[in-house]
Amino acid sequence: MNVYDLEKASVTGGIENILDLEPRNYHASVETYFSPFWFKHILRWKQDLVACHGVSYLWFRTTLHHLLDIAFTDDLGEYVLAFEWRNEPETIKKFAKTLIKKHSDRIRLYNAYAMIEWTRGNKDTASGVFMAAINMARSMLDDIGDDAILLWRSWIWCYLEDGDTDAALKHLLCISDGVVNAALEVGPTAIIRTKQYLTSKRDHLLHTNSTTNALIFAELVALLAYLISTDRTQPQSNSQGSIMAYLTEITSHSRNLTSRKSSESSHHEWLLQSSARLFFNHARAGPFQPALLRSTMQQYLTHFPSNSIFLSIFEWNEARFRIEGRVRAFFNTQPKLTLSQHIFRIHHESKVGTIHSVRAAFEHAVDVTSAARSNAGIWRLYVFFMAKNFRDKTKDVWYRALRACPWVKELYIVGFEVLGKEVDGKELMGTWRVLGEKGLRVHVDLEEIFEDM
Repeated sequence: MNVYDLEKASVTGGIENILDLEPRNYHASVETYFSPFWFKHILRWKQDLVACHGVSYLWFRTTLHHLLDIAFTDDLGEYVLAFEWRNEPETIKKFAKTLIKKHSDRIRLYNAYAMIEWTRGNKDTASGVFMAAINMARSMLDDIGDDAILLWRSWIWCYLEDGDTDAALKHLLCISDGVVNAALEVGPTAIIRTKQYLTSKRDHLLHTNSTTNALIFAELVALLAYLISTDRTQPQSNSQGSIMAYLTEITSHSRNLTSRKSSESSHHEWLLQSSARLFFNHARAGPFQPALLRSTMQQYLTHFPSNSIFLSIFEWNEARFRIEGRVRAFFNTQPKLTLSQHIFRIHHESKVGTIHSVRAAFEHAVDVTSAARSNAGIWRLYVFFMAKNFRDKTKDVWYRALRACPWVKELYIVGFEVLGKEVDGKELMGTWRVLGEKGLRVHVDLEEIFEDM
């Protein structure tokens, strides 16, 4: 059996390196906003988006705050807290408390703030927020009180990501009582009671079409199996649970959603992403079987072939063992690639292929039948790639880009920037005039300069 242990591997190429990969095409959730050990949905504006033209950071941030004031929703509140946490960490505590004071009955705001404090290292503060919010939720109406399960889930995951499986299990066993009991004994009675509670709540919420919370309960049933199962068919360290027991539960829930004709729903995608997160955390904690990780991601990709979380983990697993052919084979078997798949394919070839395979990936992306043919961003990257690697062919690609996206002024400017003397003054003048004919704003008259070239 082929077993891989991250603890014995070089840090270079470790699984954590995939977390900031592009493109970000997946179901955004609270863990992609706030977890330090999962994919980051919101970038640091000043570091990662500094090259974005025409969008002011101050304007964007002010707009978000204004939206909060006039059209608050839980989704928007979570997003703005995540944006502030990523970009203004020095003032996040004050901002979060002000927002919670204004919307003091919103469980998801407490959950987000607790996750932020845990990530900052203030675990006692975070635990206090979790517990206070859980107590508050218990006194609310059922439809709001059921949201307390989100708090329990986030709290348990905080311990899992810290590698403290004992604390994670104890908190999981406290859910049915609604309070943390430090003196709780981990035994058959507590386990049976918890499993019965979680499954009954899951089934009831599914029956009433409260799918979001139902799947949280479903995931917790799987986490319980992960933490208590004695199955040892897979490699396992003391800080790991039974990955097979977990996957068995998740597969059962996945089939249930498929039977309800929800196989391509956002709820199903979230469930499978949660499973990928557990497998990711499992791989961080100790040994795992690459073949199982491969088959799991391949299964998830059959449902969501453009999901960049599944693609990234699948690619990492194959690249570790220099078997890049499986990633290429996956793309070759897709009937028609989406935009995000094309971007991912180009990114993959740039890491493992040659300049010729990268060029071939670009050509596939801009083919006349491709979904990405009218994407100016891919054409712009293609022009820069050609200028660096196939200089004599760059002009042809540039003209193709202009024919494919004649409305994008930046593509005209790219040619002026990278081609230089390879385009004569007459050609540049003609292209400059097309800018005006297409109604694109031109602020400087350069025709005299082109005539002198």
